[in-house]
Amino acid sequence: APISLDRAKAKLERKVKDHKFRRMAGGIEFGVNGTVYVVQTDTASLALIDNVYELAKSNLLENGQVVRMQDNTSPLLTQQQIIDLKLSIGAMLCACTDAHTEREYAIDALADIEACMAFDCASGFPAVPNLA
Repeated sequence: APISLDRAKAKLERKVKDHKFRRMAGGIEFGVNGTVYVVQTDTASLALIDNVYELAKSNLLENGQVVRMQDNTSPLLTQQQIIDLKLSIGAMLCACTDAHTEREYAIDALADIEACMAFDCASGFPAVPNLA
């Protein structure tokens, strides 16, 4: 059965929001001493990184801290690397939020059902790191 343009737009908005949250949890690439790792950014991992960041920011990790990566390796990060990691994650989260907002504006501008059917909900979001 055909759906109205408003219902089609609402469905797209839900898909964009779902994509944003999947992307936010999809990790980021982060270099440590010449090796690029994928850092997990699911809710539990972000909470751990936030805790370590607070310690690093307060200069309480003089010897650094190991951080578990997607591949289960645990490199030792300096205080500055931990701060840089937190800033990198924050930038990715902001980019996802910006992309979400831009997609919502684009959805609002769709003129018909055909445009809704052709709409790419994932466009404009940061790329997901390669986990290979």
